[in-house]
Amino acid sequence: MILKKFLTSTLVAASMLAMTAPAMAESNEAMHVSSTPKRTVDMVCMVAAVDVREAALQSAFSTFSTAQSAALAARASALHTAWGNTDAKVRRTALKTAWQTYRTAHRAAVSAHRTAHNSAWSAFRAAERACHSVMEEPTSRSENSLN
Repeated sequence: MILKKFLTSTLVAASMLAMTAPAMAESNEAMHVSSTPKRTVDMVCMVAAVDVREAALQSAFSTFSTAQSAALAARASALHTAWGNTDAKVRRTALKTAWQTYRTAHRAAVSAHRTAHNSAWSAFRAAERACHSVMEEPTSRSENSLN
């Protein structure tokens, strides 16, 4: 039992030392290699991309709003007419048709809006990637100091 505890604590100490050893090692700046390239952003390109995205989103919402307003107006008219029927069977059928027609129009408007919204964001992401560029860097700091 004592031997098991000793071996466990020795293994823990060795693994801790192995994790901290690279941090305690001396650094050699001449051999350091940068692994992350610097990225630059073309600000004019980004402004244009954002403007296009926002215009597309506004247009999509305007189209959705118009379609939804038309669906609501049609539903109001159909419900008004349906409730004016004195025959219960005809009234029930007209009410059911009015609501079904509204649901179909509403779902179509939502689907079209979702498609336009996703399309605007997809186009923006592609434009955003095009606005970013990677600057070439020397492979090590020693090359930097030679210039």
